[in-house]
Amino acid sequence: MLYWNPQQAFYTSAESGTNQRQTRYYTEDLLHNNIGKELTIHLTYEENPRWNAKVLTGTL
Repeated sequence: MLYWNPQQAFYTSAESGTNQRQTRYYTEDLLHNNIGKELTIHLTYEENPRWNAKVLTGTL
């Protein structure tokens, strides 16, 4: 199960402060508006012969 904890979230970017803030609010809104919905996450791992791709499914 995946959990979102805003206190542990951190953002690193070369963007300006305003753009970074807008991106954070967009992401938070996206997560907030989809709570309780089913989601599928596709992860890829370069140069990893054991797990080069992984798919996670769950409820946000």
